[in-house]
Amino acid sequence: MKFYKPSEEEMKTVDDIREENRQELLGLKNKKKKIIIRLAYLFVFAAIFYLVVRWELNILDSYNNDIDNVINGTSNKKDEIKLNSIRLSVEKDTLEVDEYVTINVTYNPTDATNKQLTWTSNNEKVATVVNGTVTGVASGEALITAKGNGDVADVIMIYVK
Repeated sequence: MKFYKPSEEEMKTVDDIREENRQELLGLKNKKKKIIIRLAYLFVFAAIFYLVVRWELNILDSYNNDIDNVINGTSNKKDEIKLNSIRLSVEKDTLEVDEYVTINVTYNPTDATNKQLTWTSNNEKVATVVNGTVTGVASGEALITAKGNGDVADVIMIYVK
């Protein structure tokens, strides 16, 4: 009589089979992670490539515009319109303490390209000025000055009660 001898495969225990399945699943998870990482690298590369191409196209477009301007004798740059003068005005020149008023500015010419002004008060104990808004601090008089580029300037007297 011959005895049945199970093969190695048949001798595996349930734990062995579970361990093999776990290893197989870990392998699939690692492959999935690798695919995701590769896709992320591909996305980053594509984004960088897009930005580089866009940047180079902007340079070429600018270069072509410069060549066209030289050939045609034109320019797409706006010429600077110099500010000739300013005129300051207020609705009321007398303030109470902690009251404020905004100074109106009239520019000449009105389409000047640089209308930036520097504001100062000759007596900040009486009135302060920030971007054309004057605030009364204490009783007295203050001369408010607005200066533009070059020698463009105007003054206005503010009284605080």
